[in-house]
Amino acid sequence: MNSIHYVNLTNGIEDIDKLDNCRFIRIQSTHLEQNHFEEVLMDLDNDLLMNLALGNKCIIHDKASRRGKLSRAVWYGIPWIRYAQERAWFDKNPESVLVKNCNNIKYFDKLYRSLSMPTKRKLKYYKKFLFCDHVEIDYVCDRTIHDGDHNYYRKILEETLINVRKTDRQNLPERKRTEENNKESAA
Repeated sequence: MNSIHYVNLTNGIEDIDKLDNCRFIRIQSTHLEQNHFEEVLMDLDNDLLMNLALGNKCIIHDKASRRGKLSRAVWYGIPWIRYAQERAWFDKNPESVLVKNCNNIKYFDKLYRSLSMPTKRKLKYYKKFLFCDHVEIDYVCDRTIHDGDHNYYRKILEETLINVRKTDRQNLPERKRTEENNKESAA
């Protein structure tokens, strides 16, 4: 089993410099705040769902606002995602799903039963690729003081991803650099 790291946009960007390789996901706390649980599932990236089906451990990196230890995407979104995937793939209905030390099983069961057919089809699509018997999704989360500071996150992206690419390209042999520039010009 591999560990695949996902950075939850936007605050999770702070963790990029700690990761050798990461992917991006967006579990919107607004959807959770407004009880749009179906949208949380519909927004899930195919890459995440495929990696979960393959049995990889998917680790979501996020940062909580100044007010809490965990982001809403972590304390509410991840248990919901795990519950919905385990229902869709394994027809598991656990006795409890803890959300902030409260059993949310009845609520999640009600939400799952009310999902539209397109959402259930999306979740079940990956069942044919299963190489696991449970959903392995975890998180890394702590607080940020930069919640809402998009320039801060943009700067991190520039320093860790964009400038690294430029440096990598500068270290390529001249012929390879010319080929890459030609490809970009053609696009």
